[in-house]
Amino acid sequence: MTAPFKARITTLEQQVIDLELKLQERDDDLAAARAANRELMAQLNRHTD
Repeated sequence: MTAPFKARITTLEQQVIDLELKLQERDDDLAAARAANRELMAQLNRHTD
């Protein structure tokens, strides 16, 4: 395996790691937004009775 090929593999592996971290952050943000939405809807429903 040539040095440039190994370097390209390393670069791509790092990109995969970076993208996985970004995806996890977005998943976490989405979960937090959903939880906030559920809480707001619950508050709204309690105040409409």
